Amino acid sequence: MYSYEDRTKAVKLLILYDLSYADTVSELGYPTKEALRVWYKEYIEYGELHRCFSKRQQFTIEQKQAAIGYYLEHGKKLARTVCQNVSGGRYWVCQGDGTALTSLITKQLLGK
Repeated sequence: MYSYEDRTKAVKLLILYDLSYADTVSELGYPTKEALRVWYKEYIEYGELHRCFSKRQQFTIEQKQAAIGYYLEHGKKLARTVCQNVSGGRYWVCQGDGTALTSLITKQLLGK
């Protein structure tokens, strides 16, 4: 993530360079053209860029505890309780019918 100052600098330089995305990215060495488009659109729409980022928690404490409980109750065998999300490289603790409870175990935790 880029700071508010970095993003503002990039947008102002983009405007100075007559909306030349390539020249702006080349000059600064960041961001991607797509990120710069998003920042510029936000700047035009609201007159400024957002200052803080808020990351919504993906799962509640109760959901995480339920997933851990399910894993422990089913013999701590990944083959019985886990299915893999191929696109994200995450492992999901699954219910008996194969539906995911939560993304609990990543490849890093498993040492893979």
